[in-house]
Parts: sequence; C-alpha cells; structure tokens
Amino acid sequence: VIASNRDLVLRNARARSGVEAVAVNGCCEQDWPAVQALCEDESVDEVEPTRCRVVPNFGLHPWYLRDRTDRWLASLRAALEANPRAGLGECGLDRTPRVLRHTSFDEQTDLLVQQLRLAKELRRPVSLHCVKAWGRMVEVLRREGPFPDGVLLHSFCGPAEVVPGLCTLNAHFSISLSILRVKDQRAKAALNAVPLERLL
Repeated sequence: VIASNRDLVLRNARARSGVEAVAVNGCCEQDWPAVQALCEDESVDEVEPTRCRVVPNFGLHPWYLRDRTDRWLASLRAALEANPRAGLGECGLDRTPRVLRHTSFDEQTDLLVQQLRLAKELRRPVSLHCVKAWGRMVEVLRREGPFPDGVLLHSFCGPAEVVPGLCTLNAHFSISLSILRVKDQRAKAALNAVPLERLL
C-alpha cells in the first residue's frame, strides 16, 4: 500500500510532520530490489522540495539469515556501492528460539561482523537489531568499533548499563512501542540512560 502511494506518503510526511527523510530497511536479499525501487526516483527531490527523501538501507536481518544466497556479501556490497547515500541495515543478533532454530548464535555473530566491517570500509551508518543478545552485541561492537559513521540501535529495549559504552562507539538509539513490553522500572532506566542528543 505504501509503495503504490509513495509520493503522497512522502509529501504528507513533509507537509504534516516536517519529516525531511525516511530510512527504509531492506532486511534480506529478496527485499533489496524493492527498497531500491522505492528510492530510484530521488531526482525528484531537487525539483520537488515539498516531499521528504527516501534513504535506502540494505542488510541481512537475523530473522532472514537462512534465506541468504552464497553471494549475499557481494550482492550487499553492490547494493551499497550503487547507492552512495545508503546505510547498512537492518542487521544484528537475535537469541530468540525463532531465530536460533535456523541460525546458530555464533553464525549470526560471524554474519554481523562481516556486515559491520563492510559498513566501516564503505563509511556507512548501520541500523542494528538486538534481542536477548546484549552481552554479545556490546562485545562485538567494542571489538569492531568505533563507528565514525554511526550505529543505530533500532527499537532499543536494552538494559540501561549498556548505554554509556555504546555511546562511546557513536551509537544512537531509537525507541518504539516495543519498550512497553519491558518491565516499567527497567524501561524507565533505559530511557533515562540515553542522552537526549543520541535519542531518535
């Protein structure tokens, strides 16, 4: 529905809410062409400033790791190189049974590291998914960071104690309604730990 009404949605986002740009995450190889198609008409931005920009992101989300091809990394590099404004994402770690049934935690970690290294090489920001994996996520980000072009902890619901260390690696945090599933005191502590300039 959104794709078929793309221009109207983008104009309304700008006019009604002041949104200047939206990031659209491609979470598996099968998504990447659709994300590319949403962003192909970006030349309109120069002649139609009443519409917000679409910024593509390309990555392998933990939910879809089993669907990757043998050429996923080369395809990801090609998608990013063809789109100089694109970020990498959404990628990450997920320790729920749903994901562990098809991709081990160690394999997820290896695939995340490959994506983080590509993002650093190409100087792209990264959108990260993390569920029940904060210890490993922090360990990987410390080892692979810092990230001059930034990382975004998408829909952050993590513990407050990870926030200061992640900030030193140039992390930002977005909050969604999923924070309401976290125990009240823990959610408040996490929100209070995020500096306002790093809250999206």
